[in-house]
Amino acid sequence: MTSEKKSTIGHFYEVSKGVIEAIADHDRAALVLAYLALKRYQQRNNRDVTTGGRNALGRVLGISQRRAMKLMDELRCIAWGPDHHETALVDAHDWNAVCGEGEAVPLGHPGAGKGSNKVMPPCGSDFIYLPNQLTTVSTSKEFSPLGQLYRIRDKTVRHHATLLMLALYDHLDMQHFGGTDPAETVFIPWRYEGKSRPVSSDYPLTLGYMGQAKGLHFWGVDFRAKDENYWSEHFTRSHWDFIETITGETRETGSKQFWKAYRALDDLGLVFHAAMVFDADPETDPDAEILYPLWIFNKAEKVRLDKRGFHEGGLAKEVQLMARRTGVDEELEEVITEVFSTADGLDSEPMGFFVVAAPSHDAKVVGILRPRFIPNTMDGQAGWASIREKSAEWAERLKK
Repeated sequence: MTSEKKSTIGHFYEVSKGVIEAIADHDRAALVLAYLALKRYQQRNNRDVTTGGRNALGRVLGISQRRAMKLMDELRCIAWGPDHHETALVDAHDWNAVCGEGEAVPLGHPGAGKGSNKVMPPCGSDFIYLPNQLTTVSTSKEFSPLGQLYRIRDKTVRHHATLLMLALYDHLDMQHFGGTDPAETVFIPWRYEGKSRPVSSDYPLTLGYMGQAKGLHFWGVDFRAKDENYWSEHFTRSHWDFIETITGETRETGSKQFWKAYRALDDLGLVFHAAMVFDADPETDPDAEILYPLWIFNKAEKVRLDKRGFHEGGLAKEVQLMARRTGVDEELEEVITEVFSTADGLDSEPMGFFVVAAPSHDAKVVGILRPRFIPNTMDGQAGWASIREKSAEWAERLKK
């Protein structure tokens, strides 16, 4: 992302890509997470200044003040150049002692020795925008999302998971993809051929084109859940380049490390698979547009979206019910009840297969990666508004 200011509403904050890269070179996820936590307390009128200190860092990461002070000391030693503005963390008093005219910053609370404020200057002009929820300790969780990342035991997985999360936010485009750009990150492929995961031993359904009704074409589709080897078979050079930026390793060794990082984020509920229906393949057609979301593979997020009443959580059930009403495939009449027999309303995953409806044969289902929390930037707001509008329109169309 560029350095263009996205919004003045709040609920998100910016972090410097260049600083993150400088910190990441030390292969210490703890330092990256400490940087992200402290940047959350940046001042609105000067985003290079943070009021965060050991108390804030300890609260966000769930660590002792002693540990927080050590991490801050390490950040003070990370520099990408000799000047005072080329260091990850500088105490306000030390900054003011060497800064140029007009660069002085408020010291902050006078009872904190040299002052409580710190300066966290950027490196370069590229920023990533993060939601405040990453630093929030909810009533149902003992630690904030950043604190949960901090507690991943395998340090390599922790490091890669942290970098992957940041990369997904960097490539986030809700309006055009409903998540991250599948051509610049990775995606989860859906199948249009073969047999579906059986609903039961009696009903293994055939995937593929089902027929046409009321101006729409219907397909039976599914995806191979947790089959990372199958997913990887569909990746191109650009996808492997993205994986290498996360793991620092080539395809042969980097693939396993990457999927470990993805699973760690998925297990924590910080990223999930959003099945989006496009009017064309977004990987090959730059003008492809979202038709509607098919399903959100995160129960908590799906429940939240469904409660809003705009069908942003997916229209899988509505599509299947329309396919049954129009009689495009007799198999559906036999199994539609069983497909949703284990579903709790609309907040559970259909069992076995999905049906897609679209006005043309060019339509494509793509498994988009989406962070659990979306920053409330102008781009984020526009993305939600677009998805909400399209979902509501298709919900009405599928009732006919």
